Amino acid sequence: MRKWALYAALAGLSVSATSVRATCTLQNGAKAGSVSISFSTETFDPGVSAGTQKQTRAISNATMASAMGITGSQRIAACNAGENLMITDSAYTVRAGYSPGNTGYIETGIPNLYMYIVYTPGTATGILFPTTAGGSYSRLASTINSGSGRWVDIGNATVYLYQAGRISQGGVVPAGLLARWRTSDGVNFVDIMLNSFVVNVKSCSLINNTPTVPLGEVHVSHFTGVGSSAGSKPFSLDMDCDSSIKPTVTFTGVSTSGGTVLPLDNSDASTTAKGVGLELLYGQNTVTLGQALSLGTTSSGVNSYGFTARYVQTESRIQAGEANATANFTINYE
Repeated sequence: MRKWALYAALAGLSVSATSVRATCTLQNGAKAGSVSISFSTETFDPGVSAGTQKQTRAISNATMASAMGITGSQRIAACNAGENLMITDSAYTVRAGYSPGNTGYIETGIPNLYMYIVYTPGTATGILFPTTAGGSYSRLASTINSGSGRWVDIGNATVYLYQAGRISQGGVVPAGLLARWRTSDGVNFVDIMLNSFVVNVKSCSLINNTPTVPLGEVHVSHFTGVGSSAGSKPFSLDMDCDSSIKPTVTFTGVSTSGGTVLPLDNSDASTTAKGVGLELLYGQNTVTLGQALSLGTTSSGVNSYGFTARYVQTESRIQAGEANATANFTINYE
């Protein structure tokens, strides 16, 4: 019985010993902390598609150190078993890519609007987040100041807000954890927090979404042959716009998306006129259906664009009747 009791005690001691492992420990009274950044409200021109740095925010090594209660020149942590220092744990989706900073992208939730972080080197170089593969940054702790890494070795961070392509919708980018500095064994250094910010997109809104153009009665005798026109009536598209954007309008018919002639509604009905269609003009030029028409550059406020609707003879013989036509139109931005 004594041998069994002694064996059990030694076995228990052995199990306890195998559960002990090396970890990183914070030094110089350091404790986990956080810093925050804010981007101001950003307004985008929906016609701009080129990649552009929109805003930057700097985080100095002194700020990161202060968040932990130490100075930039004090050792952050002691790691003795091959642990890594990491930038990771973003609450936002990170994705692969090739930003101007040779990083991947942190998604904002606004299509084509991203963030990324690049460090100006201290004694360590190449620190960034996320990687071009869309992953965490990771580096052996022993490679930074011979294992005695300090914030001055890591350097100063710049957080970039980057437009990678056309932005056509706005919204609110929510607050959250942008990135976390920690060790690979889970010892937290500093959380970089992002405050929420607003994204606006310049736009136009139609004052009348469904304009009606009454052409009145037009006698068959007003036409002189195929291609002749009659019954012209001016109308306008009125839009309330932000300044300096470049809208386009594209007209299409209900049953056709090309050419210049809108077919009449209910064309097979016995009461519908035959041998005519409807044309639209912008200035003196006939509008081509399905083709974007540039409306120039807007001023702030109401912008009016003048058009003309008219009947056009499409066949050698015209039969009188109802002559209504419907055009759909879409507003986009160059």
